[in-house]
Amino acid sequence: MIMARTVRVWDRAVRVLHWGLVASVSLSALGLVDALGIGAWHQPAGYAALGMVLVRIVWGLVGGEHARFARFVRPPAVTLHYLRLVLAHREPRTLGHNPLGAWMI
Repeated sequence: MIMARTVRVWDRAVRVLHWGLVASVSLSALGLVDALGIGAWHQPAGYAALGMVLVRIVWGLVGGEHARFARFVRPPAVTLHYLRLVLAHREPRTLGHNPLGAWMI
């Protein structure tokens, strides 16, 4: 019997910033509709999102191994090779972002 193992790639800071950004953008969007009477939350939620993006940029420069931008952004030639492997259904498994995912981000 093969046991599945969970590997946590992203550190706590990346996870908190990611889900905090999801929450603040969602709250901001709801504030635009204002059907719930939370229009006053739109601007603070936007500032919170901006703050989280700025913190993530800093963390991408100084954070842990998988959080660093230099770790997951690959050169164009490597990304094109990976794309060819994807199209041939022979791409390797990766921890973190694969080369195509990194460029999309």
